[in-house]
Amino acid sequence: MKFLATIILFAFIALLGQGSAEPSRNDISVYEKLCQTFGLEKDCWTTANPPTKRPLADI
Repeated sequence: MKFLATIILFAFIALLGQGSAEPSRNDISVYEKLCQTFGLEKDCWTTANPPTKRPLADI
């Protein structure tokens, strides 16, 4: 029973984390504007390309 309660608690916490990890619509629009400002694709924030021209080693 204790094991089952632990599993349920872990699942609940994981679901809370999943919901809070999603960016808001406002954040998405800011990220898209940054990508377009630097001449990248509009959805560059969802890929490995950060919205900046600095090399990843400098970030």
